[in-house]
Amino acid sequence: MRDFFYALIFPHPRNNHRARFLHHRTILFLISFFILSSLFFPSSFNPFSEKLKALADISVKELVDLTNTKRKENGLPALSNNAQLSNAAAQKADDMFAKNYWAHNSPDGTTPWFFIKESGYSYVYAGENLARGFNNADDVVNAWMASSAHRANVLSSNFKDVGFSVKSGKLNGEETFLIVQELGSRSVIPVANKSAPKRLQANKVLGFNLTPYMSSKPSFNLSSEFTILLLLGLIFVFLADMIVIERKKIARFVGHNFDHVLFLTTVVIIIGVLSAGAVI
Repeated sequence: MRDFFYALIFPHPRNNHRARFLHHRTILFLISFFILSSLFFPSSFNPFSEKLKALADISVKELVDLTNTKRKENGLPALSNNAQLSNAAAQKADDMFAKNYWAHNSPDGTTPWFFIKESGYSYVYAGENLARGFNNADDVVNAWMASSAHRANVLSSNFKDVGFSVKSGKLNGEETFLIVQELGSRSVIPVANKSAPKRLQANKVLGFNLTPYMSSKPSFNLSSEFTILLLLGLIFVFLADMIVIERKKIARFVGHNFDHVLFLTTVVIIIGVLSAGAVI
């Protein structure tokens, strides 16, 4: 078994001085595997889906605590974790997955305020922050604090309550998880419980008028991390192959390992940039 793994990674007479991992058949197999798995295996068979859900289960409390920490640092009272706003946030996340969009307003014109009203929360002020593709609560809250529009929501003295939802699913064909933060302050005047119009215009509600704004911060999602790990493994094998061949002065007709390393490193960087987490 030891000899098998050695021949898989390092050049040796048994593998014709070329790591088996670098043979064209192995590389073609890996390429075919990724193409076929992406085409024929649904997200329910994705090994990262359960890990995404596990992250979602532990993130809400952290998000509430970190949000209130930022408010405390700025001399503001803590927000109460509100079940109705959490329900509104969950509805908004489900709606984005169902309709495949990433925005404050849905393609059919449904606004965030619709979900807040539907949850039974009668507000005088309301706001929403969204994030996607982040792996931990610290990065989410820090990204919001780095954006003037989102920071204004987090630190607004008008808000008394907050609700979060963190849900995993497929958005634009990519397995990810969405973080929805709904903020509000209740109306002191009782309001009859009735459905809010879906296309309620922002300037017709007493709420925080959010202007769509997006900023990004590198934060790899789990599927990208797996791809990057595999590419880093290939880079390691290429480097090991290059070093062993150079030290043993073995002559062979295949080469260009340094070019391969540069190419794979570029691919890793591109994946990292494209996998940046985003807030809106």
